Amino acid sequence: MVDTMRVLFITNYYPPAGGGYAQLAQEIAMGLAEHGHEVQVLASHYGHGDTDGRVRVWRNLHIDPDWELPQSAPVQFFAGRRRREQADIARMRQLVADFRPQVIVIWHAIGLSRALLAQAEALPNVACAYYLAGYWPTLTDEYLRYWNAPADNLLKGLPKRLLAPLARAILSAEGKPVPLRLDHVMCVSAAVRDILRRDGVPLPHAEVVHNGVKLADFPVVRRNGPGHPLKLLYGGQIDRHKGVHTAIEAVHKLLHRHQKEVSLTLAGYGPPAYQDELRDLATKLDVADHVQFAGLIPRNEMTGFMQTFDILLFPSIYDEPLARMMQEGMACGLAVVGTTTGGSGELLRHNVNGLAFAPGDGQDMVRQVVRLLDEPGLYQRLTTAARATIEEQFTIRHTIDGVERFLVGIVAGQTIEPA
Repeated sequence: MVDTMRVLFITNYYPPAGGGYAQLAQEIAMGLAEHGHEVQVLASHYGHGDTDGRVRVWRNLHIDPDWELPQSAPVQFFAGRRRREQADIARMRQLVADFRPQVIVIWHAIGLSRALLAQAEALPNVACAYYLAGYWPTLTDEYLRYWNAPADNLLKGLPKRLLAPLARAILSAEGKPVPLRLDHVMCVSAAVRDILRRDGVPLPHAEVVHNGVKLADFPVVRRNGPGHPLKLLYGGQIDRHKGVHTAIEAVHKLLHRHQKEVSLTLAGYGPPAYQDELRDLATKLDVADHVQFAGLIPRNEMTGFMQTFDILLFPSIYDEPLARMMQEGMACGLAVVGTTTGGSGELLRHNVNGLAFAPGDGQDMVRQVVRLLDEPGLYQRLTTAARATIEEQFTIRHTIDGVERFLVGIVAGQTIEPA
């Protein structure tokens, strides 16, 4: 039986850098430390601070290619890429020698060298586990994706087309793409596990550990029903695969066909071109005055912000891993009207703790919203059940305990090789 462990997290971003995936890493790391385990984190140089409660944070790794830099991907590739990769591997090895972790947890790895991850898997006397809240193992090396992708512009893409054969030859000589064993994997939902397996990712030992929310951060606001005017919220990444355009189409139908007074607030960030497209759509449908782009809301303000709305719309059209935004809305008393693609179906149950609609179907979304307005008692019944769902299955405590059990199991079963 393992009483305490030394755990090293390796991740691309760690708070204050990164989004929800990074925030979850922080909550799990701190939760394990509170349980008496020794925890350290090795992350990229983004963010600041070398301690996080009981957790020691090292910010040394490179994001490569780093799309935040002014240098183009080809410049980054030919100017020091291999040196940066070797430096990251050396830093990881040195930290392992100093800290002597019993288990390494690879958290989010986009932008990190696959060679680094393979080296972590191959370390003697150290178990290596992954927590997958997305589909990045289906993607190849980022540089390979870049060099294999067609140029966006015929003239400006000429240097890329000329350099691509050389770059691919260099990567091939280095053994890229680097295969990963993925021997021990936690998936954020059964959907993520099943989709990865369907797409050919080897997962010999994969368990589902749902993410969760910290209930204390989301006090529930009880309502008898939606207010007037109806206030709709979308929160998260504002991108096409999130189906945000469907929400704007729904506002048009609510206003012009159902004569419902309504507003929609979009809180989040995404590609400027898509946001411009959404603004054009709102103007075309004559609902621009009813759609507000609120931008990115600071994490510490999000709960109070959410509580000013009646309904959370979640119109995603891709296979969601398991959205924390939906969990947070359910936790704080919002009625959720959303799709059940991917892992969302493990959280949102139609007519039980929320209402579901077909992906991309604005009319179906409207139909469900109107039910909340017209059916007495439905709103209160669903929001009460939604809060209970979070309390019973999707708290951060459930997640921490699940991760801890998984790691203890693989450490206890680890075969120690001679050093």
